[in-house]
Amino acid sequence: MQVALLGKQLLFSLTVISLMFFLNISAGYADDDRSDHSSSKISKVHGFDISHFNGDVSWPTVKDSRNHFVVLKATEGVDWVDPTFKSHWIESKRAGLIRGAYHFFVAHDDPVEEARWYIENVTLEPGDLPPIVDVERADKKEMATLADNLSLFVSTIEEHFGVKPIIYTGPNFWSSFIKKPFPEHHLWIADYGVDQPILPKGWKRWTFWQYSQEGALKGVEKPVDFNTFAGSLEELKALLMTEKQDSQPEKSPS
Repeated sequence: MQVALLGKQLLFSLTVISLMFFLNISAGYADDDRSDHSSSKISKVHGFDISHFNGDVSWPTVKDSRNHFVVLKATEGVDWVDPTFKSHWIESKRAGLIRGAYHFFVAHDDPVEEARWYIENVTLEPGDLPPIVDVERADKKEMATLADNLSLFVSTIEEHFGVKPIIYTGPNFWSSFIKKPFPEHHLWIADYGVDQPILPKGWKRWTFWQYSQEGALKGVEKPVDFNTFAGSLEELKALLMTEKQDSQPEKSPS
């Protein structure tokens, strides 16, 4: 009888301790808008990316979300600018976030003209992320020229801004469609539902990881993409632009 009683008391104690542990963990993340960032596999430097698809954004609210950076869709192809880019670009800086601007690469467009379109519409300042190109869509008939066209795009961007652009892609797309290594460029990899992302051919490490497409962020109307940086905040700051660039190429004297 006494042994049984001790057993019941021990079971009760363990249950109470487990409940207290659960409540402490839940309380620790109750006020964190980035609950998806709680994984031990993810660093402490967080960000999100948005475009017009994410609806209205209250930047004063987002400012308090504990995110460190935001990446905004700026341009696509040779003639499209995200209608929310200009306002988000101004307001995100006002909110104190490190900001970045990406171009959505269109495989059948002229890559040099695509780069010029980005340059025409994006002014990067000291403290901004380097240029970013999103490469995630192409037809099979475009496979043969995709790697070479991307090379032309990134070289044109680098010539203007003086820094190699960050490349965003998915492991399956890159390994299937491009295959050519771009090892000197920082990789922003999109891979969901995994403890660690798969590296595409040609890269030995990732710099940014987009690990969720369904992030709930206070101040943003619709779900956002959550990202993490592979390093400390100090290391992220070391990656930022250090020299102001003009959005317009220099004009020749008349």
